[in-house]
Amino acid sequence: MRINTFSLLASVALGSISALAACTSNTTDTAGLQKLIHDGGAGYKLELCAGQVYEISEQLNYTALNQEISTEG
Repeated sequence: MRINTFSLLASVALGSISALAACTSNTTDTAGLQKLIHDGGAGYKLELCAGQVYEISEQLNYTALNQEISTEG
């Protein structure tokens, strides 16, 4: 089985970049934000998009150790 190393490295690099670059849109409702925190587990970082306003209808709660809510950038 031959693996194209360039393709493999490009896929890994692009996947890493998109994972790092993604912020959570302000179209996500409070329940959706809470689900992301819950499903993210320990060490999860909920990254909000810079310059966007989020309408939160209730308190967000951390559900595991070392979770964080921050703004990208």
